[in-house]
Amino acid sequence: GSDESRDVSADGLGNVYITGFTQGSLAGPHAGHSDAFVSKFDASGSLLWTTQFGTSGNDEGRSVSADQLGNVYITGSTMNSVFVSKFDALGSLQWTMHPNRGTSFANGVSADGLGNVYISGRTHISADAYVAKYGVLVPEPTTITIALVALCLPFWRRR
Repeated sequence: GSDESRDVSADGLGNVYITGFTQGSLAGPHAGHSDAFVSKFDASGSLLWTTQFGTSGNDEGRSVSADQLGNVYITGSTMNSVFVSKFDALGSLQWTMHPNRGTSFANGVSADGLGNVYISGRTHISADAYVAKYGVLVPEPTTITIALVALCLPFWRRR
């Protein structure tokens, strides 16, 4: 298949993370036309793990960010929807959310040291820029409660 990296991030320990998409079986069964992936490399460049996931359609990781606890966040698109996913330091999926389903594109993700995740992109219909903040209130993967503070920022209309 064909693989493409879309973003890179490093953590404070020298580990490097990439995200993008594959049209083959990079790290598991191929689910659809293209699958998203995230990979972790150590400071010497050795591959530690890769996780591949997707639907029967086009799925793509667009941005990756690591927090101070070794968690990794990626955002991208799947089946005309935005997603943001959290992986632990070993590459296990902790959760996935689909904010603004069918209405926007996500192109950036960043995690702070307080458990918040930020995504940015543009809305589909009005083509406005946006940034959204997600605070994880209950960190267990099965009972996650998400506080959503989404703010559309039409920069060119702002005074």
